[in-house]
Amino acid sequence: MELVPNPVAHAYQYFTCADMTALDSVLTDRPATSVAFVEARATELFEAFLRNAHG
Repeated sequence: MELVPNPVAHAYQYFTCADMTALDSVLTDRPATSVAFVEARATELFEAFLRNAHG
């Protein structure tokens, strides 16, 4: 794996935040996902990527 510089670092948005109130009022049965679940899944995917990149 080789990291490369980001040519548009000045334009890259590292953090986003959206008010989901309107969406939640329309999609009342929209499933909620916890931060812990997202973090665990992201870790699994990253580890799988590393295994596949080296093997």
